[in-house]
Amino acid sequence: MYRPSASAIPRDFTGCRSSASGDTYATPMSAVQRFFECNAPGVIFERFEDETVVINLDSGRYYTLDAMGAAVWMRLNDVVALDELIAECRRDYDGDPAAIEAALREFVALLLSEQLLRPGTGEARPAAPGPPARPTREPFRPPTLAKYDDMAEMLLLDPVHDVNEAGWPSTAAAPAVAAPVQVEDDDVSAWPALKRDG
Repeated sequence: MYRPSASAIPRDFTGCRSSASGDTYATPMSAVQRFFECNAPGVIFERFEDETVVINLDSGRYYTLDAMGAAVWMRLNDVVALDELIAECRRDYDGDPAAIEAALREFVALLLSEQLLRPGTGEARPAAPGPPARPTREPFRPPTLAKYDDMAEMLLLDPVHDVNEAGWPSTAAAPAVAAPVQVEDDDVSAWPALKRDG
């Protein structure tokens, strides 16, 4: 299970960015970065009954979100500001308010670092109404993200050029390459005889 660390993150922390050297560094949250959205078209997702699967088509990795992670993912994609989402979770779940906020900010930072989310403007569509308040408050459980790369080779296939007649995900065979023939330069007996006309 791939889970954010338990360390506290400053309130203005939005995520990690990778530099060309491979180092990661924190970026402060701007007004625009209060909103986040799926990093489409390179990322797609599907919600099932008890989990949500997110696929990064650029890296070939896929991820599963637990129930809390799926709820966070869907609310962010409904154009809900992170601060509003934190307020909803504090209202609906039993737990230390500071710990709930830290867990949600860490989870969003993780989704950003995996390039599943990107900063949004909040202008794509009006925010969906929040879920009604729960009649009983359940204990808050930090959202989790599980990462898999066992299908990367298949997910990275070009569905037009890298498949055979059966279609995706059947890979096309590599083109046959003729083995080189070596001819000894000084073995003139193997050379074809030259015929002279006339």
